Amino acid sequence: MRLRHVPGRRWSSDGSRWWGARLGLCARVGRFCAGTLAGFDAGGAIVGDPGTTRRYTFDLLASLDLPLSLGAVTLVPGVGIGAGLLQANTSDPGSPPGEPSGARKSTTWDLRTTARAALAIPIRGLFGVDFDGAFDVPLPARGPTSDGQGGSYPAEPRFFARGLVVLRYGRP
Repeated sequence: MRLRHVPGRRWSSDGSRWWGARLGLCARVGRFCAGTLAGFDAGGAIVGDPGTTRRYTFDLLASLDLPLSLGAVTLVPGVGIGAGLLQANTSDPGSPPGEPSGARKSTTWDLRTTARAALAIPIRGLFGVDFDGAFDVPLPARGPTSDGQGGSYPAEPRFFARGLVVLRYGRP
């Protein structure tokens, strides 16, 4: 079994920057490692109409990795599929008269996929560090959503690229 805690940074197709963390578990099934990945990401604030929007994603994926030994290090390509949500929270302190707070929220669900590769380096015993890169795609990516008051929430990025340094316990 492998346990991974992954703080990291994501870049997206719309140019926004994201920060987040991943937690993964997997167990050996023959040559493969089958498991789950759970993640949370927060995007930078987007200022525009209808106000300042902050976006958050939550993902839960089933994953399948194939560890390939390269001597002391291990190359670990993998794929995953599951569900995720995107929440967009907008605050509008200068809301027009008749609009009590100006705060609005939009939550959407979609299918999520990931393809990734890691270079796993042992440190001591079952502890190790992985250098991980991933390409994540929401299917389909949500387009701009109306706030019902003449503005719209920003669209969901079409893809995310992620670079991570992973603290690992267990065999890669």
